[in-house]
Amino acid sequence: MSLLNQLTSDYTQAMKDRAETKKIALNFVLAQAKQKRIDTQKELTDDDIIALLKKEIKSINEAISFLEKAGNKADEIAIEREKIQIFQSYLPAMLDKEQTKKLIETLIAQLHITDLKTQRGILMKELMGSHKSEIDSNLVNELIATRDSQTTSPDQGSEEKSQTGEGVITVLIKDSTGKEVGSFQVKNDENASQSIQELAAMHGIEIPLACGGGVCGVCLCKVESGGEAVQSDKITAPAISLPQDANGNPAEILACVAGIKTEALKKGGNTTIVLQKAY
Repeated sequence: MSLLNQLTSDYTQAMKDRAETKKIALNFVLAQAKQKRIDTQKELTDDDIIALLKKEIKSINEAISFLEKAGNKADEIAIEREKIQIFQSYLPAMLDKEQTKKLIETLIAQLHITDLKTQRGILMKELMGSHKSEIDSNLVNELIATRDSQTTSPDQGSEEKSQTGEGVITVLIKDSTGKEVGSFQVKNDENASQSIQELAAMHGIEIPLACGGGVCGVCLCKVESGGEAVQSDKITAPAISLPQDANGNPAEILACVAGIKTEALKKGGNTTIVLQKAY
């Protein structure tokens, strides 16, 4: 049974049992799943549902923090914590820090990765493709950053950069409300052939995807800054007409077909691209 079907079945049972908190919690997630299916025009996988559950757990934790600061909200806090327990019961067991570290080392060996600076994308693609539901992307980024800093000295990194003239592109992603949801860096042109949506996924950042060909507009993003380093037709020309800024740079992109300009990486220096998801 798929996770979505399990949630639906449990929601029906919660109504029969008059389990009010569980009924409300599951009803909300099912409504979110229905909307996501409409937005993406595809059937949701277990990973999609897990992502929705994790997102709601995060939102509830933020709400609990607010209620605690408000004081005298013990009953409401108890209900919210019960919702978290309900959602967590549907999540797969997460790897702890040591298990995650071991997984990273195993994949590095299996994928024959010798330089995390240039091959990080390969590692993240495998981690997020095969282990997304059981790992904490923030922990993964922390462990990789620590490992990278232990294997490359600051002087060595500076020397390599000065010799190659390599540019560093930082891509910061915001959600539709303007809240920052994550960022990543591209330091060479090894992954320059990939779309921004693919690069974001490698670093555990979700940008909605449906058609994958620049047609539907689900992955639409506003370019708040750094448009000079963005190529709107990196993969293929978008089927939707998109606006440009006064300098002729993309003002909006479809992340599934847009990418980073190769020349922006080769010219050296640091550039930050800030994107806000439309959905």
